[in-house]
Formats: sequence, C-alpha cells, structure tokens
Amino acid sequence: MGLRVAHYHANMDGNARARVHTDWFTGKILIIVATVAFGMGIDKPDVRFVLHFSASKSLENYYQESGRAGRDSEAAECVVLWRFSDFFRLASMVSSERTGLSKLLQIVAYCLDPVTCRRLLISKHLDDPTWSASDCAESCDNCRRAKSKDKVLSLNLTQLISEIKALLSEHMSRKKERITGPKLVELMSANSDVQRLTRAMLKIDEKTDRMFFEHVIAWCLVNQFLKMEFHFTPYSTVCYVVPGKEDINDAVMSYVIRNHEPNTRTQVDAEKEPLVKRQRLTSHPIIDIESDMNDIVK
Repeated sequence: MGLRVAHYHANMDGNARARVHTDWFTGKILIIVATVAFGMGIDKPDVRFVLHFSASKSLENYYQESGRAGRDSEAAECVVLWRFSDFFRLASMVSSERTGLSKLLQIVAYCLDPVTCRRLLISKHLDDPTWSASDCAESCDNCRRAKSKDKVLSLNLTQLISEIKALLSEHMSRKKERITGPKLVELMSANSDVQRLTRAMLKIDEKTDRMFFEHVIAWCLVNQFLKMEFHFTPYSTVCYVVPGKEDINDAVMSYVIRNHEPNTRTQVDAEKEPLVKRQRLTSHPIIDIESDMNDIVK
C-alpha cells in the first residue's frame, strides 16, 4: 500500500496551499514534501518525522524546523541529509547577509561532528545548561555510535593542511586560477603526495576516496584554516576556497570509518555508485516510518 503524499511551496495557488494544509491536518495526506514555506505556524502534535534533504542555513533554523516533530511527547525522528556541495550552495545564498556565513559554519560544524551528542550540540549553542549527553539515552546517531562497529579516528591534519595550502597557492599564483571546493577535491585526489599522506593517516592501501577529502575541506573551512571568497556576477555567486589563518594549531579532526553491512546491492545500485552520497544524521530515536504510516492508513 502506498503512502498519501502532497507537495507544498510558496508559489502554489492560495487555495491549493490551504487544501494541502487541511488534508494533512485531518490525516488525508500523511507526508508533505515542502519548502520551508510550509513550516510557518505548524502545530500538529503527532508529526513522526522531519527530514531535511539538505542542511538548514543555521542551527537556529534547524532547531525550529526539527521541533515540529514529536510535540505529543512520543518518539519522533529528525534527519538531516548532508553532502559537501550543500555547503557552497548555501554559502552563495547567505554571502550577502551580515551573519549568514558565520551561522552557516555553525550548522556545518554540527553536521561534521561524529562524536558529540546532537542534542548537546544544540543545547550548548542555545546556552541551555539544563541538558546533558546522558539525557539523550542514545537517541542520536553519535550517541549510538559508541555501541556500533564504527571506528572514530583522531587525525592530526597539520601536514595535510600545509599540502592543501601549497596546492591552492600554486594554482592561484603560478597558474592564475581560482579554485572552487569541488575543484580542490579533484586536485587533492589526483595529487600523489596528498594520496600518500592520507593513506598513511587512514592506514589504508587503496586510494583515498573523495568523501574524506570533502570532509577535510569542510572541516578546515569551519576551523578557518581555509576560507571562502565570493565572486559576484549578474547571474550567480561563485564561491572560491583560499588559504586561511597561518597558525596551524589544534588541527585534530575526528573522522568516522563506518562499518558497512555485507554488500547485497543490485546491479542498478552498483551503477549509481559514482553519485555523491548524502550522509544521514539523526537527532532522535529511529522509528519505522513505513510501518508507522501503514498503521495510520489501516
């Protein structure tokens, strides 16, 4: 049995938007695929999950948006699907706002952290002293990781950051070329010195994959070892990566080596492998969404 789904965005006709609101509140529609325009004024107690297809523009926004789930005090799930390209797309969108980029860096730091309790991260950001990691009761992905087979590595990036800055300087000064985030990933992947260094750091024999380099670049941007510069055209805003602060201290990054289940993918799945993956971050208990929705349908 399929699930009843509707879409919602600000450019829809007012009557159509009102109809979607009514059908969702009365249970005729179970899932809304929507822009943030749908969230304003929502106070439905039995929302079981909120899924972000990309990161919010700030932790404050994410806290408000995810807080629409579980208002009946029952278990609910809040998920962020995050990938490297989101960072630069959102950075271009907020680059002209006074605090836009600093707020974006905070939510990216939240997404990159593989160790700290998700709720504790938000609590500290909001200066709420009443919350501790023990209150989470292993509801978030980071708290559950302690009982998983994932390995969390603490990597000293001092030498790698120097290599990255050298790559950037070479292209900026000698080749007169400005480098975007995705281009920097390509340069790092193709550089033999970077590959040799990162394989030794990760204790692997095979070539270091793109996801690691993406994580490193994002982490360096959050921690100001790299920074962004924006070029404005009549049609777009282009974000470039340039060297950041000179002093490379406390350059220790946590990185997760995930333990994957045995591969049971179909050939179609295998052919999709080159597509960039979104990482799944959860901040509430995992629930079986499909069975839960089917129970409602019944």
